[in-house]
Amino acid sequence: IDNADVKTTYLLMGFKGPKSVREKDSFALDIAGNILGGGKSSRLYKVLQDKQDLVQNIASSNSGYREDTVFYISSNFEPKNIELVKQSIEQELERLKQGVSEEEVERSKKQAERDTLYSRETISGIASEIGYCTILTNDWNFYDEYLDELNKVTVNDVNKAINTYLDINHSLTSVIEPKDVVKSTKTLKKVKEDKACTPAISENFVKYSKHIPVSSEKVGKVNRHVLDNGAVFITEKHDNNEIIAVSIKVKGGNYTEPKKGINSVLGYSITQGTKRYPKYLYNRIIEENGIYIIPSSGRESFSIYAKCVKSDLPLMLDMLNEVINNAVLDNLTVAKSKKEILYNIKARRDNPSNVAVEELQTLLWKDTPFDASGKVLEKTIPTITDNDVKNYYKNLFNPENIIISVNGNIDENEMISYFSEIFKNKNGKKVDYKDYKDLFRNLDKNQEVTTHRNSESAWIYISWLTDGITNIKDRMTLNVINSILGSGMSSRLFYEVRDKQGLAYAIGSNYSPYINKGNFSVYIGTDPKKADEAEKALIKEVEKIQNTYVSDKELEDAKNKLKGNLILALETNGDKAEMYAMSELSGDGCDFFDKIFELIDEVTVNDVINAANKYFSNPYVVSRVLPKK
Repeated sequence: IDNADVKTTYLLMGFKGPKSVREKDSFALDIAGNILGGGKSSRLYKVLQDKQDLVQNIASSNSGYREDTVFYISSNFEPKNIELVKQSIEQELERLKQGVSEEEVERSKKQAERDTLYSRETISGIASEIGYCTILTNDWNFYDEYLDELNKVTVNDVNKAINTYLDINHSLTSVIEPKDVVKSTKTLKKVKEDKACTPAISENFVKYSKHIPVSSEKVGKVNRHVLDNGAVFITEKHDNNEIIAVSIKVKGGNYTEPKKGINSVLGYSITQGTKRYPKYLYNRIIEENGIYIIPSSGRESFSIYAKCVKSDLPLMLDMLNEVINNAVLDNLTVAKSKKEILYNIKARRDNPSNVAVEELQTLLWKDTPFDASGKVLEKTIPTITDNDVKNYYKNLFNPENIIISVNGNIDENEMISYFSEIFKNKNGKKVDYKDYKDLFRNLDKNQEVTTHRNSESAWIYISWLTDGITNIKDRMTLNVINSILGSGMSSRLFYEVRDKQGLAYAIGSNYSPYINKGNFSVYIGTDPKKADEAEKALIKEVEKIQNTYVSDKELEDAKNKLKGNLILALETNGDKAEMYAMSELSGDGCDFFDKIFELIDEVTVNDVINAANKYFSNPYVVSRVLPKK
């Protein structure tokens, strides 16, 4: 056990496994890892998180190395719960030794198959996995053999491996916790053990009547439809693989929140059980079938990302309909979501760079629609009630504010009917981003904030406000400047400040354009003794962009790097669905990617120096995190 300047406690428990990943016991422990802690339907998660409310996150997995394997259990939680967490983990390990069921083993195998399928969707994913398999075993064929060997494992094999290797008396536990922890005096709750069997799933999914779109057109590579409910529906049909991805964007975000943070609370709550799928059943179906339904809240939209294989599409759409129309947002669900959000805000501050970013965002967006930083949310989240969330949910999914993008091997007419029915709710007002443009302001002077904490590194972030997405010329130019200044190891900041001057542990730049406003940042992690020098070096590199024309070669290299990164960012069906939906939401149009390379090529050396002077001559915000001493 060690102490650190953290607010949460982190636990990692390890058990030595077989000497080789090719041993049957190693495959058996892969399956045991899924059963014990491989997701929200796993034994550890259900007991320690759902029933006992002891941890924020908990997971287990079997990890392979060249000459060894290690079975890990990891968790993070409130510091007071340390003894209870360790006791509960020990109890679940003892229960695991009593035996796993055939159904648990088969469910774990299916989960592994889906995870492997998704990891191999991209060329880079395949290359990475083949490389890893080759380094691990000296034989790339292990890439093809893994699932076959996993499927040979029996229940007896899994139970034997558990009892051979997962002995708490032969484990090593590492804990990082805050100083002066007051341990809880509570005793463990007795929890009712769930039966291992999988609940029956009815295949009588909700049936949808046929719908005809109001309009349809071919736009670039996609078909764009306006549905009879008013939603925009974008499809790219292909048979490259069996994965189907859905991206749903709802206009609004921070602009339409009655209380700051309500989008986040809804995002956490919406998948915690529905009228037809209670939480335990929802989680088991999701993980057993490799279905993803992931809500998220952004500054200008509320999003849902969904993914499945083609054979599970009716089930996924049925669950998606339940999430959108029939979520159970009771007091207990909302209370747990609020608690999780507040915990995560606190946990993020255990990383000093996150502290620097939070303080930066607090100053940069103060008194604007984007000022929902951790500091603000800690005040507003506790005031949100379950009725607030229910009322917001009731009005959120107005189809006039919704863009749906689907990518994969689909029946387009069938999808049109599904989504015309799913989004029937006409509550809520239509959102126009232009109505909120005047709510932003520019900085009138430089602002700075310095935070002190026990840390062996210093972090400095500097940020300028920029125009929003609608200024396409400046947006393309700032993307190119980001490529020149701080994107990758060939960038100026990396070469000049890190390599030549030795001032940085980590360094870079980031450009974040939103519809109505944006910001451009540079950052550095450095030795505290060099913090002043490092900050000056950051500013100096920004000033060079303002005062000196970039060479034609550097400009061309930056453009090529930017275009290459854009191509690599669109390898999966999910990447493409997300890009089409976001382009439509922002007003660029769903065919924007077809034009973006030409727009990048149009950026000139004059554009770079003009944009740099337009934005970097303005006041900025600097946020520093320095050691206390």
